[in-house]
Amino acid sequence: MQTTVLIYSEKSSPRLKYILNILMKDYLGLDYSITQNPVLFEQHNSVKINYSSQKFVKESIKIIPSGLLFEYGVKDHHIEVHNHELYKRIFFKNSGQIPFDILSAAFWLLSRYEEYLPFKQDKYNRFDVKSSLAFQYDFIQFPLVNEWFAQMKKVLTQNYSGIEFKEHNFSFLSTIDIDNAYKFKFKGIMRSLGGFLKSASKFNFTEIIERTKVVMNKTVDPFDSYTFLLDIQKKYGINVMY
Repeated sequence: MQTTVLIYSEKSSPRLKYILNILMKDYLGLDYSITQNPVLFEQHNSVKINYSSQKFVKESIKIIPSGLLFEYGVKDHHIEVHNHELYKRIFFKNSGQIPFDILSAAFWLLSRYEEYLPFKQDKYNRFDVKSSLAFQYDFIQFPLVNEWFAQMKKVLTQNYSGIEFKEHNFSFLSTIDIDNAYKFKFKGIMRSLGGFLKSASKFNFTEIIERTKVVMNKTVDPFDSYTFLLDIQKKYGINVMY
């Protein structure tokens, strides 16, 4: 039978439901319900999480909210990142049983909240990765939210026995996106002639020589790496989707 987690919160919001769906349903494989009734929460004898600053007589897992999940619109928050032995990096730190607002922090990262704020653009007008919290605090190379959720799973296991969690099976699929199969080859007479004229107008004689060699089958097209790719596929037994 699937475990239902009762979550006490003084109010609900779309943001809270969004991150609970990811944590509880997608990651842990648990059902959940939210209540604003403190008496109902106090009397509940199964798995429960107190997402508030309120104190209850009966012990429950406590996460103190930072307020982010109950806001509307996008606001600039001052984020302080701290190192932590179990959770690696944490922010929205507090004194709860979980030492930070794990729900708000996960929402911040998964929603890419910082990309909705004014940001420094790269040369392609995109969000510059060097401006990200993950880059600045050196956790860009590992799945921090997964680390947090794994620790949350341990906390639930320590406090409540007999919970059956969702099993995750991972697979690897290599995909190669080919926008332009060849640089010079198989372009037809008119396109090849246009390419020669364009290179000549820019005095790009290196490209003219390279194009000539490819068209005359004297050298391999610079985009033709397919033999190499197929050799790698066969060598390592990789399934590739082009």
